[in-house]
Amino acid sequence: VGRSSPPRKVQRTELVGKRMMKTFAGHGTFVGDIVSYDPETGCYQQVTYEDGDKEDLSRAAVQGGVRRFQQAQAK
Repeated sequence: VGRSSPPRKVQRTELVGKRMMKTFAGHGTFVGDIVSYDPETGCYQQVTYEDGDKEDLSRAAVQGGVRRFQQAQAK
């Protein structure tokens, strides 16, 4: 009798340490480092950008920024 593995539970901290890109209207595109995850809110990661600015973003925004950074690096 074979057993299948249960679906892998996505770890919310898996994005910590990754880089992302975000465009700020009128200011340009910046690369940021995802530095923390807040388990109390369950959906925000702190991002520190190369110019020193910081902000909290939703998981979806962080994931999109990570994809954008990876696509830019692949070019």
